[in-house]
Amino acid sequence: MPRWCMLGWCKRLNASTTSVCPELVEGPSLFSQFGMTFWAYMLHCRGGSFYVGQTDNLDQRMAQHSTGHFPGFTSERLPVELVWSQEFTTRFEAIEAERRIKGWSRKKKLALIRGDWDAISRYARGKEEKDDPSTSSGQTEESENL
Repeated sequence: MPRWCMLGWCKRLNASTTSVCPELVEGPSLFSQFGMTFWAYMLHCRGGSFYVGQTDNLDQRMAQHSTGHFPGFTSERLPVELVWSQEFTTRFEAIEAERRIKGWSRKKKLALIRGDWDAISRYARGKEEKDDPSTSSGQTEESENL
């Protein structure tokens, strides 16, 4: 079974005829370019933080991140290392994967890097993730109540 099926994205491929897919509404220009590959990826940055993004050219995007081409988060945390990537057939799927993974806790991101699907399931929200905020939010329930 492909990795993306484990994360729930395969449901889009088996959608019923009554569901509306953005690819059908918007056409191929934004979400689905035939013959193209799209990627969601995760970088490990200096200081231990993670960066999650998406692209249609992973090699080019890695070169841009590695040289600090984009001002901001990754250019201030060089060097960066690609630690996870997943191929998708549509831009929409890659963007959705990026959005979901950005909200994950550090533990869950590390489990994804390891390919530890049992741990990913254990760290689902509502189970063990509440005490370990995502590296992007930095808030716990305690800090939200202050």
